[in-house]
Amino acid sequence: GIQVRALSNEEISRLGVDNGVLVIALKKEGAAAQAGIMRGDVIFSLNQQKVSSEADFNKSMANIASNQKAVPVLIGRRGEGKRYLAGKLK
Repeated sequence: GIQVRALSNEEISRLGVDNGVLVIALKKEGAAAQAGIMRGDVIFSLNQQKVSSEADFNKSMANIASNQKAVPVLIGRRGEGKRYLAGKLK
């Protein structure tokens, strides 16, 4: 229950980053929301895999085992910098 899109060149420049995807929608009661991910967050890595596109994100999500209890997600949130969250995403 999470939708992402690649960062635009302007967003990459403004944020001073070289990769990441922007969370544009997620289910309120979904696993991603329960892990602490919010709309507007930038995801830099998922399960220790760098993500730069929607395809990278989807591939990383597909590689998560359904029984994996905690998936590390490196996010950036406006005004808070980068930090890791961990949760069951499937």
